[in-house]
Amino acid sequence: MAISRWLSKHSPTPWRIVAVSVMLTILAQIVMVQIGLTYVNSMNRMIEDNRKSNVSTQFYHNTLLQLGEIDHLLQLLQTPYFSTYFQESLLYRDAHFAAVHRAELSAKLNALHLSPDLVHRIYFIGGDAGQAAWIKDIGQDGFAELPNIRMDLLQKIHMSERFLEDHNRIVKYSSQDLSKFIDSRHLAQDKTVIRELRLFTENLKNRMIISNGNMNGVLILMQLQDDFFRTGLPLLQSEAFSFSVEDTQGNRLWSSDDAPVGQASAKELSPYPYKVTFAPATPIVHYSIFTLWNRLIWLFCATVVVTFGISFFYAKRTLDSFLLLSRKMKEQSRGDRWDSKSISEEWIPKSIIPLTLRQRLLVIFSLAAMLPTLTGGWLYSGLFNQVVQKQMGLMIGEIGTYTGVSIQNRIDSMNHLINQIHASEPLQILLKRTYNSEIPEPMSDVSVNVSIPMLAGLNEAEYFVLFDAGGQAVYSSIFSDNRDLFRLEPGEMRNTDEAYWINGYKDAFNTIKPALIKRFAYRSDRGLSVYYLLLVPRESLFEKLSPLGFALQIKDSFGTQIYPYDRFPPEFGAGAMQWSGRVPESDWRMEVSYSNDRIVYKNREYKYAFLLIIAIVWLLSIVLALTITAFLLKPLRELKRMMALAGEGKFYQATIDKGRNEIAEIVRSYNGMIRQLAEVVHQNMNVMEENANIKIRETELLSTKALAELKMLQAQIKPHFLYNTLEAINMRCMRTGNRDIGMMVTALADLFRYSISNDTEVVTLDNELDHVRNYMAIQQFRTGNLYTFQIDVPKELLAASVVKFILQPIVENCLKHGLEGFDEEGWIGIKIRSEAGCLRIEVSDNGIGMDSVRLTQLNNELEKGTEIHRDHKSDEGGGGIGLSNVSHRLRLYYKDQAVMNVVSEPMRGTRTLIELPLNFG
Repeated sequence: MAISRWLSKHSPTPWRIVAVSVMLTILAQIVMVQIGLTYVNSMNRMIEDNRKSNVSTQFYHNTLLQLGEIDHLLQLLQTPYFSTYFQESLLYRDAHFAAVHRAELSAKLNALHLSPDLVHRIYFIGGDAGQAAWIKDIGQDGFAELPNIRMDLLQKIHMSERFLEDHNRIVKYSSQDLSKFIDSRHLAQDKTVIRELRLFTENLKNRMIISNGNMNGVLILMQLQDDFFRTGLPLLQSEAFSFSVEDTQGNRLWSSDDAPVGQASAKELSPYPYKVTFAPATPIVHYSIFTLWNRLIWLFCATVVVTFGISFFYAKRTLDSFLLLSRKMKEQSRGDRWDSKSISEEWIPKSIIPLTLRQRLLVIFSLAAMLPTLTGGWLYSGLFNQVVQKQMGLMIGEIGTYTGVSIQNRIDSMNHLINQIHASEPLQILLKRTYNSEIPEPMSDVSVNVSIPMLAGLNEAEYFVLFDAGGQAVYSSIFSDNRDLFRLEPGEMRNTDEAYWINGYKDAFNTIKPALIKRFAYRSDRGLSVYYLLLVPRESLFEKLSPLGFALQIKDSFGTQIYPYDRFPPEFGAGAMQWSGRVPESDWRMEVSYSNDRIVYKNREYKYAFLLIIAIVWLLSIVLALTITAFLLKPLRELKRMMALAGEGKFYQATIDKGRNEIAEIVRSYNGMIRQLAEVVHQNMNVMEENANIKIRETELLSTKALAELKMLQAQIKPHFLYNTLEAINMRCMRTGNRDIGMMVTALADLFRYSISNDTEVVTLDNELDHVRNYMAIQQFRTGNLYTFQIDVPKELLAASVVKFILQPIVENCLKHGLEGFDEEGWIGIKIRSEAGCLRIEVSDNGIGMDSVRLTQLNNELEKGTEIHRDHKSDEGGGGIGLSNVSHRLRLYYKDQAVMNVVSEPMRGTRTLIELPLNFG
């Protein structure tokens, strides 16, 4: 206000108008920027939630897969095919015999092609000094020997008990966990054994270890890589996330970084005794705050400058005529005699549409608010959408990277499985019987009576088939008696030792599917033979990989889709955002698409908010324009009023404006003219003043009469206005699909209509029950359907006449006092029957009830018709229709032929019973 007063006194009128226009523009810009930033922050939160959910889910599934791989490997190593070497007394046999068996075991382990990224070392420890104890470092040929460490030694120092306790579970042993066994007095003073034990435990401490607990008489210890669980993450993992894996006791087995995980969420790795903990380490902001604000400031300033130019040009043109008028009136007031020459109408500014000064100022202020709001909103929308699109693109790319790792891990799991099938003992027996000389050729006619058992990892495969070099099936895990169902075409057999995928293999069920094939060589007494092992995975192999809210496509190197369920759903339109990339360490490609439904929804919210703000700012600009215009043009309105009075012969001087603007000059010039005119017509002043007073009184009488008529009209239309408004809301809700809200609006309208209708005191029972239904519909909507409401009444009683408003207050009393504090399973029932010419009404609830003292007091009060204690009124404020009111009205209308009483027990509910004459009056 101080600034406005200063502008009013010290600034020309155009500058005041410009100042107000610029302030409106700044207000509109601030609101638009705030809406845009709110939109960006909302989208960022949505992107953040989506990102965290999908990244944690991908790591969770990858961790489960890797744990399954280790579990399957441990089960395989426990089979006699591997463990037999450590159950026999190889150290008591000749060196050549032991060396041959040692080479066989090494070849078997090498055939598994174990990844050094998963397993670092495997310990095989026999039972006593005659049995072998070897160490296999993954990625290196041969074994290292443990000269003294055997199971009998570990049992002697009680270390084996710890391994048995932790069998089939990944653990980390600290120095304190292992050192107590070495210091055992059972070791005597054998320094060689102690030294070897110290080295053995030193290699185990603070490493992830899983053992079989000495199953089958052989202790197998697998030392996992320190970054075993990192295989579930991309190579360039974002530093914004922190992962850790803990056991059920909360001991951390692995963490993606050294920083503690704060504000983390944990998820059990069922069926394994571990849990994954995930937390965002830093907030995710992919865009530059400085760049965004720099653009916003430039756009803000440009809009203000444009508004300044438009408002200044228009205001100056609008007020030029006032400057001319001021000069002319000044010339008139300085002369000694009156100049009767009129002012030329050419001074009036020309316009296509004739507008008053007030209207012109409204146009200026409206343009100042609407023009920057519309243009700025469009520009801001583009800028903020650009930020959001960048955020979305980076989010989809990151989720796609994590999904690619998940696909890679499942491809690797199939490679491990096909190697395990190849290294299994039954398959090796099958190969020996097939390719050695005791079985005659052709080998496709050989009947091999051997069965390959179910390996631990075969639950992810439908079946596998062994083919010879000619593409003929030698063995299949299904339809083994009809091997002619399976055939490999020449183009499907490649001369490579690496496993490869073919897409389009026609399986035994005549279904086109992808399959994994690996070529193996077998050396027999006939020479080197080549065979192929084909593995058909289940369709569910990649089923859990599709990120939440995304569509995933996996294609081979030729662009052919791998699995049919990966096709995009119909709702994923062309506007969906997509990211494509190569699956790591494979020739497959993947496409991740994010539906733009949520983006469109948020954009729609933003646009609706934008339109709402346009309307609000426009209305605000009108209000401010009217207010500020009234303040700025107060001297002009005073001058206009004085001129009108002067035209009637009433010569008053206008209020002297001490400012130095155009309006003040006009006022001062006018006052000079009035002083001269007042001296001429002073004698007629009294008559004109009286006439003016009479006109004022007439005007006030007319105004009073019009006001009374208006209030009468309003009193008539208010209920109809409310009905029509509620009906309009209901129709709008039905068109937009908000049927619940429409039903509540309808119930509210019916409730209001029934409540204010004064045409009769008696209604049908059907109408009274409809009123109760509408009331309960509203209450159930408010409380989220916490209560069950039932009405049991024969159809022939619905036409019976009852006093209006007798059931709803009782039901309301049940809700507010009987079911108070109920969170669920609340019940209210109305049962109505006809007995001996009476209408028997029972309103029941399963609420808290009341004790006998209060019940007796209540029934006495109902019997006497006295005012009941406030606790039993239906309205908490005391203004509703209570039980006493219902009882009193029943007695008045039915002339003591109506009976009303209450039955209740603590915690057994309350029943209100009413008996009325069925045919009364």
